[in-house]
Parts: sequence; structure tokens; C-alpha cells
Amino acid sequence: MAKPTFVVMLQEDEYKTNVVISGDALLIPMNNLRSLKEGFRLIASKAPVTCLFIVAHGLEGRVEVGSSTQHASGLGIGLGFEGIFNSNVAMWAQIRGKVQNIVVYACNAATRDSPMMRGSIADGKYMMGQLAIFTGANVYAADRLQAADIGDNVDFGPWEGQVFEFSPTGLGSPRPVDKPPYELKDV
Repeated sequence: MAKPTFVVMLQEDEYKTNVVISGDALLIPMNNLRSLKEGFRLIASKAPVTCLFIVAHGLEGRVEVGSSTQHASGLGIGLGFEGIFNSNVAMWAQIRGKVQNIVVYACNAATRDSPMMRGSIADGKYMMGQLAIFTGANVYAADRLQAADIGDNVDFGPWEGQVFEFSPTGLGSPRPVDKPPYELKDV
């Protein structure tokens, strides 16, 4: 059996100096100058990748729904200068078939605040499902804030909320799981 290959793509802020990885995992710090396309090129250089970890902040804000404005979590993920949003998630097709699993460490990545948000720009579940379809990878993300202890090494501890597995086939609903098959602490 081949040795697992890991890539960690993280937002360059407090995480950059505190994510410690061992072995030969590839660390890709993302900032306002590095494009996702450059990150995809680096991921492709390590393919096939067993697991890509995305470590970034989940985004929230206010969204117009019908005739009202509502608070919404699950708006996207602050990664690099493009971020990950329902409007640009198709960009991730550039790594289709190069990654087997994607584990997203971001607050509210798989959140849908209300049924009225279904399929909207504020539907994190929809976005994670699209990420799975476009990349051809199993995607794992949770529906709650993710607490991290920022010390010498970022420790996310146990997952907060429900972790879901999003299938690359797009068939069926996201499947609740206890945890992803790989976690950042394994790297």
C-alpha cells in the first residue's frame, strides 16, 4: 500500500506560524497575493494526494432573502485572495482526480442557516457538495464554529457540531460522520 500524501493549504494569518506538520507533507500558505491557481499547481505536483486539508476562516454576513435581510453563516471560506464561494467553486475542477479527500477546517463551512438559504450564496452545504463534485474528492466539513487552540501548534481538538461527508457523485444528502478519515493532527 502506498504511503499517504498530505497537503495543507492554509490562510496566512495566525495559522501560518502555528501549523506544524511532520514528514513530507506540502504546506501551501495562502495570502492576498497567492492565487488559487498557483495553489492548484502545487497540489498537482504532489498528486495523487491522499488528503488536502484546508485551514481558513469561514465567512458570515447579511444576505437578502425574499423581502428581508438575514444573518447568514456559510457564505464562504477566506482562502487566498479569491476565497471559496458558491460563485467560484468551479475553479476547483483544476485539481479534479488529483485529490482523494478534502478536510475543511473552517467555521460553519457546511452550514445552512435556514431552509430559505437552500441553494443561495449562503448555503455552505451546497458549496461543500459542489467542491466534492468539481474536485472528484470526498469532502468533509462541519456545520458549527470550529475552536482552535493557537499555541505552539494549532490544535482543533474534537470537531464541533456535525461533520458531514460530501460525495463526489453529488447523489444523496451529505452523510453525517463522526470524523473524517484523516485529521490535521495525523500529519
